[in-house]
Amino acid sequence: MALIVFVAFAPVAALLVWIYLKDAYEPEPRVLVAKVSLAGGLLVIVAAGLEALLSLLLPPSLTVKSFITSGLSEELVKFGGALLVFYRSRHFNEEIDGIVYSSSLALGFAAVENMLYVLGSGLEAGYVRALLPVPAHAFFGVVMGYFLARAKFQTGRARHENLTRALFVPAALHGAFNFLMSSNMTLAVLVVPLMAALLWICSKRIDILEESSPFSPSRRKAPENRATQG
Repeated sequence: MALIVFVAFAPVAALLVWIYLKDAYEPEPRVLVAKVSLAGGLLVIVAAGLEALLSLLLPPSLTVKSFITSGLSEELVKFGGALLVFYRSRHFNEEIDGIVYSSSLALGFAAVENMLYVLGSGLEAGYVRALLPVPAHAFFGVVMGYFLARAKFQTGRARHENLTRALFVPAALHGAFNFLMSSNMTLAVLVVPLMAALLWICSKRIDILEESSPFSPSRRKAPENRATQG
């Protein structure tokens, strides 16, 4: 049982620590990050219910199942959870925080989902998921968090546009990932370049937001320098 728990949670923990440490200048409260992750785990129940309902209402085609029944429904549940759990938090006070909290929620979701898969399908499923679905959930969380962060610190039309992107961009990526994973081998191999592209994009976004943090040493010194010159 200990090995099952390790296989299910180790990749989630590793990704969570990696993203958390990227917020180097003003790290988020660990207790709050843990609560957000726990909330993400509980959202699996909501997502399962929504997926079951959509399975009854929608055609059982691979495209519909990949992009709507699974992809859109899971990201919609995470998006709703993000708005309820951390979007209005006073601790969400710089853009990189959106990525930290959103990916924490997504990884909490992935942790519970991963455990269910490992318990149902064995350790082999856990090893495969550690390489593909778990990092994918993290990447979708980073993308959602990026657009939530843009929306958080904007107003008017720009805020609404980025909130829309925060839902539909990760939903489209999630749908594409599901579709490729469930397709024949010719299409399934395209998951590798998709994951590589997501890793590169997410890493770049994280680095950009980290360096643009208002709490970075360079940003803090700028006003002092101007005051001295004046």
